[in-house]
Amino acid sequence: MSEFADGEPVDEAMDGAHDAVGEAADVAMDEDVDAAVDVDPATDEPMDEPIEVPDPPLTGDPAVDEATAAVARAAGEPLAAQVNVIEAAHRVLQDRLADVEG
Repeated sequence: MSEFADGEPVDEAMDGAHDAVGEAADVAMDEDVDAAVDVDPATDEPMDEPIEVPDPPLTGDPAVDEATAAVARAAGEPLAAQVNVIEAAHRVLQDRLADVEG
């Protein structure tokens, strides 16, 4: 059985939440949304290169780590896809906090 950094066992509900963020990210990225073009804020010109976002730091909590990684992967995607991923991550983070608070 795996454990969080604080020694708390990872239960099946958290594993399911962990999977939900990944699935929401995949669905959001595959949805038929208007393609957004990244714009350089300094020049207002379209950017040729995608936005590079550093990997978020690991927390030791698999659900939190997956949620933050999904948000990082969504950078540069169309806004609608980003919103879907962020909302899914927000739900997972709220669930994790509720589990910790008891």
